[in-house]
Amino acid sequence: MRTLAILLASGLSLAAQVQVYMDGDRTVYLRPNTDPAFNERGIGHPPRGTDPQLWYVYDPYIRRFARTYGVDPVLAKAIIWQESRFHWRATSSKRARGLMQVCDGTAATLGGASSSQGLGLYDPIENIRLGIAYVSQLQNQFQGNLFKITAAYNSGPGRVQRHGGIPPIRETQDYVPAVLTMYCFISSGR
Repeated sequence: MRTLAILLASGLSLAAQVQVYMDGDRTVYLRPNTDPAFNERGIGHPPRGTDPQLWYVYDPYIRRFARTYGVDPVLAKAIIWQESRFHWRATSSKRARGLMQVCDGTAATLGGASSSQGLGLYDPIENIRLGIAYVSQLQNQFQGNLFKITAAYNSGPGRVQRHGGIPPIRETQDYVPAVLTMYCFISSGR
């Protein structure tokens, strides 16, 4: 277990290359990743100054859940970039956690673990799953309108509905163009 903790603390750069599993004796093993979602070619190119390993490490999971929930993986990656810059232990002042900054309430409505269970919302893979499932709900609710989906991800769908679009909240007004700019950046380098 200590080895696993050391590997996780070292930046998770091995996550896309290996699978970690534990046998019945609680011995931890590493083996080459045979996950069909794994693909060495990543999504987009990292922005200048971004660690490429950190930029690409979650791509297999972004792709898998994006395919499952019918979400553009580039949009999911742009949201992750804006929410956490790919730091799995990110926490907001509003207690949103993890890569996609999922709150306990959102996780509960999507059937996810709460922050009190294991790694909870800090589990990178579960956090990506929950965040992408939420984007999928927003896509359906706002008929694929990227401005409304992105605004709702930041400020909540109720506010977007009340205002008929991006609400007059400074954070959201800054958030939407930041995510969509990153979306265009990533799209140009798929």
